[in-house]
Amino acid sequence: MKGTYRKDELLAIIRANRETHLEVLRAALDGYRAEAMKVLNGTLGQIRDGRAPELRILLARPENHAKDYDRIIRMLEMEVQHDVTLDEGQFAHYVMDDWDWKRNWVLRNSSYAAAETARAYGDPEDEG
Repeated sequence: MKGTYRKDELLAIIRANRETHLEVLRAALDGYRAEAMKVLNGTLGQIRDGRAPELRILLARPENHAKDYDRIIRMLEMEVQHDVTLDEGQFAHYVMDDWDWKRNWVLRNSSYAAAETARAYGDPEDEG
């Protein structure tokens, strides 16, 4: 199924989705840094105490997908028509903010910034 939508409304929605993405990303990066410092300080403490801990640091860095939004924003800015036709997949990505990477991104970020992620996207465990 396809539909036609006003370019200016699409741009406003996608820009808002991008800003929400960046807000959650900033909070998740802060949480990631705090968790990394906690793990590294704990390991350094063990080394200073004369122990020989295994050095395995498995912290997944939050990913920045702003370029996905930027690409679509730029395409729409350059579009000469005032109305734009989207198919169902494009509508899901651009308007509903439902990207292929989104579920894993929200789950990962909720481990570092649970409150910000839940505020922006709801409880990731409620997703289907």
